[in-house]
Amino acid sequence: MEDHEKQEKELLQCLITIPKKMMFVHGIDNSAEFLLHSLCSSGCLNVTKAAFLVDNPDFDQLRGVAGFVHTEAYQGEKDHWYEPENFTKHMGSSLFNQKVRSLLQKSVKKEGRTHAQSVESLAKELSFSNPLHASWPMKYDNQGLLLFEVDANHPHFFQEHLESMIHLFGFCPVF
Repeated sequence: MEDHEKQEKELLQCLITIPKKMMFVHGIDNSAEFLLHSLCSSGCLNVTKAAFLVDNPDFDQLRGVAGFVHTEAYQGEKDHWYEPENFTKHMGSSLFNQKVRSLLQKSVKKEGRTHAQSVESLAKELSFSNPLHASWPMKYDNQGLLLFEVDANHPHFFQEHLESMIHLFGFCPVF
């Protein structure tokens, strides 16, 4: 099996287990942190840095919900899904996650701008050096926004899977 095929098989194995694991934390307010951490982990999409935000035009807010940076990744005895108290405590002490969660700006959507137009200023505020982004519709006319960075050797096929999996954030409480 080629290295590329092996990587994609491992990635798909990770992705298909996430919905089941989400059921373990369905009542937890920070379930978006659990999801983001899984998606970004080295065994999954291998994203080095990511910020999940929600744009709510009704309340005129663009709010940070969860942040991940590989240098602050959870290193528990078990998978973080099975250690919710320890993981939640860890994420509460993550400086990057705190920075993302403290982000609150006016709604980009309400101002009539696109998220692509706001990426540069958000990236600067959150100290991204070479950000990529994805945005998607969520419930209640909200818009999800994911800023992320990957290393130069990142496999090309991850983008397709990322764009499918980010819709799972719609099942997480965000405010």
